[in-house]
Amino acid sequence: MDDGSPSELVLTLQLWKHLLTESLDLDVQPTYVRLNIKEKLFQLRLMDEVKSDQATAKRSQTTGYLVIKMPKLDYIPIPVSKKNTNNSEEEEKEESKKIQRLEVASEKERNKMDFSKICEADDLPPDLEPAD
Repeated sequence: MDDGSPSELVLTLQLWKHLLTESLDLDVQPTYVRLNIKEKLFQLRLMDEVKSDQATAKRSQTTGYLVIKMPKLDYIPIPVSKKNTNNSEEEEKEESKKIQRLEVASEKERNKMDFSKICEADDLPPDLEPAD
């Protein structure tokens, strides 16, 4: 159960990949979710009431996961003041105007990562001869 979003509850159930979708019977009520899988019952009580008529269920064809999204009943979006949005838009414009430069490693740092010095010249493997 994912309650990360304040506006909806997301329930993800891992079902068998080869289970027929027709054998699933889902019932979403404001206070609980009931899923009947081949006459086996899964029921979960919800802590928040949900809008059962706006709930959606999607099943992945590759993994078999069943994702049920249920919008919360008493969710009221927090209004965003126009002053904050204008300031953030101005800040974004200023940041986009700034010149961004890549960091270049110094000569000392480049010598630290010199892969040609891993093996000494004497440590090289002998040349291989082709097989007949």
